[in-house]
Amino acid sequence: MEARLSADAGNGLSYGADGGLYGTTSGGALTCTAMQDCMPGVYGPSLVWNTSGGRRLDVRISGEAGNQASFAADGSLQVGATVPAPPAWTTLPAGQFANGWASPSGVTPAVQYRKQSNGLVQLQGIAGTPTLGGSPPPAGQLMFTLPAGFRPTSGAPLLFAITGVEADVASYAMVQVAANGQVTHVEMAGSIAYLDMSQIWFDAI
Repeated sequence: MEARLSADAGNGLSYGADGGLYGTTSGGALTCTAMQDCMPGVYGPSLVWNTSGGRRLDVRISGEAGNQASFAADGSLQVGATVPAPPAWTTLPAGQFANGWASPSGVTPAVQYRKQSNGLVQLQGIAGTPTLGGSPPPAGQLMFTLPAGFRPTSGAPLLFAITGVEADVASYAMVQVAANGQVTHVEMAGSIAYLDMSQIWFDAI
């Protein structure tokens, strides 16, 4: 960064033989105050003159709401260093389940849901089948209903392939989530006791 000399008539400021700024009496005395006032004017309001840190030109951080720029511990600029905490999980109430589906006692985590700031809904937890094994439930059977605000934006039901477990043997199942919040069983590979809901996520209304 170099100083720019004014072309105004009568300016007595020039460069000395050593490359430094040289002011003559005809142009008036060159003062620190004059330089301090000039620099932010040339380079804009994002610069400030810092007299407490060794007399230097510093960047000025905006005070506008939402600004995430700041100075790091080493004095350099940083943006978004503070990551907001994720939203808390909400446990699906027992009354939202249907047809014998449930969050089994003693199995954690229970079926839970949450919505990120960008509108993404996530599910997690274990849903127990009505018989906890044995014959698979019929296709199209309602498992539970998600509350308003945590339902897909898509008009057509969303289909998900998720993991099922029976006697420590992993298998798969298909479930769908409709725009009215209903989560239904579509297909199951044999006898399954538990379904993992953590593979379900979608954009919410």
